[in-house]
Amino acid sequence: MAIFSRGPHEYWLKPHFSKNEVAKSGVNYRELVKKIPLDRLLVETDTVAGARVPTRPHIRDVLAKTAEILNLSASELERITDENADRFFGVV
Repeated sequence: MAIFSRGPHEYWLKPHFSKNEVAKSGVNYRELVKKIPLDRLLVETDTVAGARVPTRPHIRDVLAKTAEILNLSASELERITDENADRFFGVV
């Protein structure tokens, strides 16, 4: 997950963290996710699009778990993160 600052032309990634890194640090991942402003949230995974590798989550799994943590529907979080990505990459 990542959050970005300012406009789409300023590609500064602020806190970018891996769930595995957070787990090792002892920080509560669920509480950390809840502190990210929704208009700055992006989700991603290293899994190749369309691939189903048993040891790696699919982006839909990441989105669903993040939505669950935030008490949102997966479709609502998908809309939010799609809009954020559009702004970040300057599509809008």
